[in-house]
Order: sequence, then C-alpha cells, then structure tokens
Amino acid sequence: MNESRVKGCADYQGVSFPGVLVPDNDGVDTIDHVCQFVRDNKGFIEEFITKHGAVLFRGFPINSVEDYNEFILSFGYEIKEYLGGGGPRIPIIGNILTSTESPAHLVIPFHHEMAYLADYPATLFFWCDVKPGNEGQTPICLSNRVIIRLKEENPNFYNTLKEKGMRYIRTIDDETAEGFSSDNQTSWQHIFDTTDREAAETKAKECGTEIIEWLENGAMKLTTVIFEGFKTDERTGTESW
Repeated sequence: MNESRVKGCADYQGVSFPGVLVPDNDGVDTIDHVCQFVRDNKGFIEEFITKHGAVLFRGFPINSVEDYNEFILSFGYEIKEYLGGGGPRIPIIGNILTSTESPAHLVIPFHHEMAYLADYPATLFFWCDVKPGNEGQTPICLSNRVIIRLKEENPNFYNTLKEKGMRYIRTIDDETAEGFSSDNQTSWQHIFDTTDREAAETKAKECGTEIIEWLENGAMKLTTVIFEGFKTDERTGTESW
C-alpha cells in the first residue's frame, strides 16, 4: 500500500489532510483481499488516521454496498444503532445509511456527528456509490485547526466555553403535525423509533437529555446536560470540541 494525494488535499505542518492510501500491487483485487488486508494492517491504518486526521482509500475494489459493509466490519469496531440522530437518512444495509435525504439546495455546515448526544460515534465511514454529475462533495475539516483559529480570533468565546461548557437545545417536530417537513430534521417519532411519548422521553434521557418539554404543536424540545466545551484527543494531545 502506498501513500498518494488527491486534488483538494490540504497541508498542515507538513502533513497532508486527508491522507490517501492506494493499493501498491495486484494482490488486493477482491473485497476479501481488502478485508484481510485491513485485519492484518489495522494498527498501521489507525496510526495513519491519527497522523493525517482522515484517510481516503482510493482504488480499492469496493464496488457495491455489500462490499462496503464487509469493509467496515473488517475493522472490528463496535457498531451502534443510529438512535437520537436527527438527520433525514434512509437505512441501506446493516448499519449503513444514506448520508442525508435533505434537498440538494440546502447547505449542511461543518459539524461533529451527533455531538449533541452523550454517546457519539468515534469513527465515521463515507463511501460514494454513484458519482454525482455536478458538485456533491462531502467537505471535511480538522477540528483541532478550528480550535486554534477560534483561540486566535475569538479568545473570549473560547474561554467562556472552556469555563462553562455547553448545552444543546433541539426542537424536534411531530410527524403528525400540519405542515411537517423532514427536509432538515426528521420527527421525534423517527429519531427515537417510537410513537409513544414516554418511550421517547426514556430514550432521549439515555442520550444525554436533561430537560424535556412538549410543545403545543406536539414538538419535543430537548435540552442536554452540560457538556464539556472542549476535549483533548488522547491520541494526539490536541483539543477538539
């Protein structure tokens, strides 16, 4: 396996972001070979990700969603149910979902996946099944670089978050309400996989919710416990939020 670069790579302190890995011989030509390679070289791959912040696997024979699912499973990570997340997504196979079902004209800002939950994913995988005819990029950024910029450009805000922490407040609509739209966020019934309010409250509390309010239109307003404003990545010693 060799390192490579693609158009759009950035460089931070001499390290490319993301890092790119490509096969270096003809020995990785089936999905079984790819999965075995991952199992045999998981330590190297994780060190590579820690160094670069993200890795793009380019040129590997991952040709179907079934292949992609096997590729993910080969890492041996604990895979949890997508519970509590608000993004409009469609399950495909196993724990694989579409990235979003929001209309193409809507812009999704940079964010940490499910950061408003007490238990959020440590690792994310993305795969392109059908190349878009126009645009369709999935931009990513290095969180620790954002923190550096934040300290430089708005130190008062940084210090406030550092001292006080933060809460997330979400208002999640009722899918039976008049005019309901899932363009930006799905319903509380979908998010918590229930139509029962008490069951939804129980699941919300398991996800880190402290205050629950039911609004007149049936929407569910959730306020989380106080989360730390920033955390130190044990792998790199750098701050992230």
